[in-house]
Amino acid sequence: MKIIEKDIMSILEKFSKIQTNLVSVAARQEITNKILDAIMQYRERTAINESIR
Repeated sequence: MKIIEKDIMSILEKFSKIQTNLVSVAARQEITNKILDAIMQYRERTAINESIR
């Protein structure tokens, strides 16, 4: 199933609003960075696939 970028941004937006003592600011930032890295990798792969076609 293809994940739509606006869905990912919606998830990030909701995630950024999470306020809990169980998840530190540093942990949230680390997870956000990993999600953004995954988005960038997805975009790169998509661009490469488009250029192959």
